[in-house]
Amino acid sequence: MAAGASPAGLTHGFRMAIDFHAFDVNKPVCKYYRDLPHWRQKGATYFVTFRLWDSLPASALEHLHAIRRMLVRVGDSGESWVEADRALFLALKRFLDAEHGACFMRNPEIRGLIEESLARSEGPDCQLGALSVMPNHVHVLVRPVGNCELEDLLQTWKSVTAHLVNKHLGRRGRVWQDEAYDRIVRNTVELARTERYILGNATRSAAAGAPPGGRGRPPTRALDRFVVTCDAFALRLCRKLCRQNLRQRWVFGINPH
Repeated sequence: MAAGASPAGLTHGFRMAIDFHAFDVNKPVCKYYRDLPHWRQKGATYFVTFRLWDSLPASALEHLHAIRRMLVRVGDSGESWVEADRALFLALKRFLDAEHGACFMRNPEIRGLIEESLARSEGPDCQLGALSVMPNHVHVLVRPVGNCELEDLLQTWKSVTAHLVNKHLGRRGRVWQDEAYDRIVRNTVELARTERYILGNATRSAAAGAPPGGRGRPPTRALDRFVVTCDAFALRLCRKLCRQNLRQRWVFGINPH
Protein backbone atom coordinates (compact mmCIF):
# COMPACT_ATOMS: atom_id res chain seq x y z
CA MET A 1 0.00 0.00 0.00
CA ALA A 2 1.38 3.41 -0.90
CA ALA A 3 2.30 5.82 1.85
CA GLY A 4 -0.74 7.73 3.00
CA ALA A 5 -3.22 5.38 1.35
CA SER A 6 -6.12 4.23 3.48
CA PRO A 7 -7.87 0.86 3.28
CA ALA A 8 -11.32 1.00 1.74
CA GLY A 9 -13.92 2.22 4.19
CA LEU A 10 -11.34 3.48 6.73
CA THR A 11 -11.09 7.25 6.67
CA HIS A 12 -9.35 7.90 9.98
CA GLY A 13 -6.26 5.68 9.83
CA PHE A 14 -4.05 3.32 7.90
CA ARG A 15 -1.34 0.72 8.33
CA MET A 16 2.04 0.50 6.61
CA ALA A 17 4.69 -2.20 6.75
CA ILE A 18 7.26 -1.73 9.50
CA ASP A 19 10.54 -3.54 10.14
CA PHE A 20 9.63 -4.45 13.70
CA HIS A 21 12.33 -4.39 16.37
CA ALA A 22 11.10 -5.36 19.83
CA PHE A 23 12.48 -4.27 23.17
CA ASP A 24 15.77 -6.11 23.82
CA VAL A 25 16.59 -6.78 27.47
CA ASN A 26 20.25 -7.31 26.51
CA LYS A 27 20.72 -3.85 24.97
CA PRO A 28 21.30 -0.54 26.79
CA VAL A 29 18.23 1.53 27.64
CA CYS A 30 18.19 5.28 28.28
CA LYS A 31 15.47 6.35 30.73
CA TYR A 32 14.30 9.83 31.61
CA TYR A 33 11.23 11.39 33.19
CA ARG A 34 9.12 14.49 32.67
CA ASP A 35 5.45 14.19 33.57
CA LEU A 36 5.65 10.72 31.99
CA PRO A 37 8.37 8.05 31.87
CA HIS A 38 10.32 7.68 28.63
CA TRP A 39 12.52 4.73 27.65
CA ARG A 40 14.84 4.87 24.64
CA GLN A 41 16.58 1.96 22.93
CA LYS A 42 18.44 2.18 19.65
CA GLY A 43 16.39 0.84 16.74
CA ALA A 44 13.32 -0.06 18.82
CA THR A 45 9.68 0.27 17.71
CA TYR A 46 7.47 2.64 19.71
CA PHE A 47 3.77 3.12 20.29
CA VAL A 48 3.24 6.88 20.52
CA THR A 49 0.21 8.99 21.44
CA PHE A 50 0.36 12.77 21.15
CA ARG A 51 -2.57 15.08 21.78
CA LEU A 52 -3.95 18.56 21.27
CA TRP A 53 -3.02 21.12 23.92
CA ASP A 54 -6.56 21.36 25.32
CA SER A 55 -7.54 17.67 25.17
CA LEU A 56 -7.36 17.25 28.97
CA PRO A 57 -8.90 19.92 31.24
CA ALA A 58 -6.98 21.28 34.20
CA SER A 59 -9.10 19.31 36.66
CA ALA A 60 -8.06 16.01 35.07
CA LEU A 61 -4.39 16.98 34.95
CA GLU A 62 -4.39 18.12 38.58
CA HIS A 63 -5.98 14.88 39.67
CA LEU A 64 -3.49 12.82 37.67
CA HIS A 65 -0.57 14.65 39.28
CA ALA A 66 -2.05 14.07 42.72
CA ILE A 67 -2.41 10.36 41.99
CA ARG A 68 1.22 10.16 40.90
CA ARG A 69 2.38 11.85 44.09
CA MET A 70 0.39 9.47 46.27
CA LEU A 71 1.58 6.29 44.55
CA VAL A 72 3.99 4.23 46.59
CA ARG A 73 7.32 4.67 44.82
CA VAL A 74 8.58 1.67 42.92
CA GLY A 75 11.49 0.80 40.67
CA ASP A 76 11.32 1.31 36.93
CA SER A 77 11.03 -2.39 36.07
CA GLY A 78 9.08 -5.43 37.08
CA GLU A 79 5.38 -6.18 37.33
CA SER A 80 4.49 -3.16 39.46
CA TRP A 81 5.97 -0.68 37.01
CA VAL A 82 4.30 -2.39 34.03
CA GLU A 83 0.99 -2.32 35.89
CA ALA A 84 1.39 1.39 36.64
CA ASP A 85 2.32 2.22 33.06
CA ARG A 86 -0.66 0.37 31.62
CA ALA A 87 -3.22 1.58 34.17
CA LEU A 88 -2.29 5.22 33.75
CA PHE A 89 -2.42 4.94 29.97
CA LEU A 90 -5.87 3.34 30.14
CA ALA A 91 -7.10 6.12 32.41
CA LEU A 92 -5.80 8.78 30.02
CA LYS A 93 -7.28 6.90 27.09
CA ARG A 94 -10.74 6.98 28.61
CA PHE A 95 -10.63 10.71 28.96
CA LEU A 96 -9.10 11.38 25.54
CA ASP A 97 -11.86 9.29 24.01
CA ALA A 98 -14.38 11.68 25.58
CA GLU A 99 -13.11 14.21 23.01
CA HIS A 100 -12.69 17.25 25.24
CA GLY A 101 -11.46 20.52 23.74
CA ALA A 102 -11.30 21.95 20.24
CA CYS A 103 -11.03 18.55 18.50
CA PHE A 104 -9.55 20.06 15.34
CA MET A 105 -9.20 16.65 13.69
CA ARG A 106 -12.94 16.19 13.51
CA ASN A 107 -12.55 18.28 10.38
CA PRO A 108 -11.81 15.72 7.58
CA GLU A 109 -9.53 18.17 5.78
CA ILE A 110 -7.38 18.76 8.84
CA ARG A 111 -7.31 15.03 9.61
CA GLY A 112 -6.17 14.38 6.04
CA LEU A 113 -3.42 17.01 6.30
CA ILE A 114 -2.04 15.35 9.43
CA GLU A 115 -2.24 11.81 8.01
CA GLU A 116 -0.48 12.89 4.83
CA SER A 117 2.20 14.84 6.70
CA LEU A 118 3.06 11.89 8.95
CA ALA A 119 2.99 9.42 6.06
CA ARG A 120 5.43 11.57 4.11
CA SER A 121 7.89 11.47 7.00
CA GLU A 122 8.62 7.81 6.26
CA GLY A 123 12.07 7.46 4.73
CA PRO A 124 15.67 6.64 5.66
CA ASP A 125 15.19 7.98 9.19
CA CYS A 126 11.70 6.76 9.99
CA GLN A 127 9.48 3.71 9.52
CA LEU A 128 5.75 3.95 10.21
CA GLY A 129 3.33 1.22 11.11
CA ALA A 130 -0.32 1.70 12.06
CA LEU A 131 -1.59 5.26 12.34
CA SER A 132 -4.90 6.77 13.41
CA VAL A 133 -5.85 10.43 13.73
CA MET A 134 -8.55 10.89 16.34
CA PRO A 135 -10.51 14.12 16.99
CA ASN A 136 -8.07 15.35 19.66
CA HIS A 137 -5.09 12.97 19.55
CA VAL A 138 -2.95 10.79 17.28
CA HIS A 139 -1.81 7.17 17.72
CA VAL A 140 1.14 5.88 15.71
CA LEU A 141 3.59 2.97 15.60
CA VAL A 142 7.00 4.24 14.60
CA ARG A 143 10.59 3.06 14.43
CA PRO A 144 13.33 5.73 14.27
CA VAL A 145 16.21 4.49 12.10
CA GLY A 146 19.93 5.21 12.25
CA ASN A 147 20.85 8.26 14.28
CA CYS A 148 17.30 9.61 14.28
CA GLU A 149 15.74 9.97 17.74
CA LEU A 150 12.05 9.75 18.59
CA GLU A 151 12.19 13.25 20.07
CA ASP A 152 13.39 14.61 16.71
CA LEU A 153 10.52 12.94 14.87
CA LEU A 154 7.91 14.21 17.32
CA GLN A 155 9.26 17.75 17.18
CA THR A 156 9.17 17.71 13.38
CA TRP A 157 5.69 16.19 13.21
CA LYS A 158 4.25 18.68 15.67
CA SER A 159 5.94 21.69 14.12
CA VAL A 160 4.90 20.88 10.55
CA THR A 161 1.33 19.83 11.39
CA ALA A 162 0.77 22.79 13.75
CA HIS A 163 1.65 25.12 10.88
CA LEU A 164 -0.73 23.28 8.55
CA VAL A 165 -3.58 23.30 11.09
CA ASN A 166 -3.20 26.99 11.93
CA LYS A 167 -2.97 27.95 8.26
CA HIS A 168 -6.07 25.94 7.40
CA LEU A 169 -8.07 27.47 10.29
CA GLY A 170 -6.70 30.99 9.87
CA ARG A 171 -5.49 31.08 13.46
CA ARG A 172 -2.32 31.46 15.48
CA GLY A 173 -1.25 29.79 18.66
CA ARG A 174 -0.59 26.49 20.28
CA VAL A 175 -1.81 23.24 18.72
CA TRP A 176 -0.11 20.27 20.43
CA GLN A 177 0.66 19.37 24.03
CA ASP A 178 4.44 19.39 24.46
CA GLU A 179 4.88 15.92 25.96
CA ALA A 180 3.74 12.68 24.31
CA TYR A 181 3.07 9.22 25.72
CA ASP A 182 5.45 6.61 24.29
CA ARG A 183 6.20 2.97 24.98
CA ILE A 184 8.70 0.54 23.46
CA VAL A 185 6.75 -2.40 22.01
CA ARG A 186 7.86 -5.49 23.90
CA ASN A 187 7.14 -8.35 21.47
CA THR A 188 5.13 -9.47 18.43
CA VAL A 189 2.06 -10.20 20.56
CA GLU A 190 2.05 -6.63 21.86
CA LEU A 191 2.69 -5.35 18.33
CA ALA A 192 -0.40 -7.13 16.99
CA ARG A 193 -2.49 -5.95 19.96
CA THR A 194 -1.32 -2.36 19.47
CA GLU A 195 -2.08 -2.42 15.75
CA ARG A 196 -5.60 -3.68 16.47
CA TYR A 197 -6.08 -0.98 19.06
CA ILE A 198 -4.90 1.83 16.75
CA LEU A 199 -6.96 0.73 13.76
CA GLY A 200 -9.92 -0.12 15.98
CA ASN A 201 -9.89 3.45 17.27
CA ALA A 202 -9.88 4.70 13.70
CA THR A 203 -12.85 2.54 12.76
CA ARG A 204 -14.88 3.59 15.80
CA SER A 205 -14.14 7.26 15.19
CA ALA A 206 -15.16 6.99 11.55
CA ALA A 207 -18.41 5.26 12.50
CA ALA A 208 -19.23 7.84 15.18
CA GLY A 209 -19.00 10.86 12.88
CA ALA A 210 -18.92 14.44 14.12
CA PRO A 211 -21.62 16.09 16.21
CA PRO A 212 -23.09 19.46 15.16
CA GLY A 213 -20.57 22.24 15.58
CA GLY A 214 -17.59 19.88 15.50
CA ARG A 215 -17.09 19.92 19.27
CA GLY A 216 -16.48 17.04 21.61
CA ARG A 217 -19.02 15.37 23.84
CA PRO A 218 -19.64 16.76 27.35
CA PRO A 219 -16.69 15.53 29.46
CA THR A 220 -18.32 15.25 32.89
CA ARG A 221 -19.04 11.51 32.92
CA ALA A 222 -15.71 10.69 31.30
CA LEU A 223 -13.89 12.76 33.92
CA ASP A 224 -15.77 10.93 36.68
CA ARG A 225 -14.65 7.58 35.21
CA PHE A 226 -11.10 8.90 34.87
CA VAL A 227 -10.96 9.93 38.54
CA VAL A 228 -12.49 6.68 39.79
CA THR A 229 -10.14 4.59 37.63
CA CYS A 230 -7.04 6.42 38.89
CA ASP A 231 -8.14 6.31 42.53
CA ALA A 232 -8.95 2.60 42.41
CA PHE A 233 -5.67 1.80 40.69
CA ALA A 234 -3.62 3.85 43.16
CA LEU A 235 -5.22 2.09 46.12
CA ARG A 236 -4.61 -1.37 44.63
CA LEU A 237 -1.00 -0.57 43.80
CA CYS A 238 -0.27 0.95 47.20
CA ARG A 239 -1.65 -2.11 48.98
CA LYS A 240 0.29 -4.44 46.71
CA LEU A 241 3.60 -2.65 47.23
CA CYS A 242 3.11 -2.37 50.97
CA ARG A 243 2.65 -6.13 51.11
CA GLN A 244 5.81 -6.59 49.08
CA ASN A 245 7.65 -4.14 51.37
CA LEU A 246 9.49 -2.63 48.44
CA ARG A 247 11.92 0.16 49.04
CA GLN A 248 10.44 3.55 48.14
CA ARG A 249 11.41 5.16 44.89
CA TRP A 250 9.70 7.63 42.54
CA VAL A 251 7.67 6.12 39.73
CA PHE A 252 7.66 9.18 37.54
CA GLY A 253 10.46 11.21 39.08
CA ILE A 254 7.99 13.79 40.49
CA ASN A 255 8.98 15.35 43.82
CA PRO A 256 5.94 16.21 45.96
CA HIS A 257 7.91 18.99 47.64
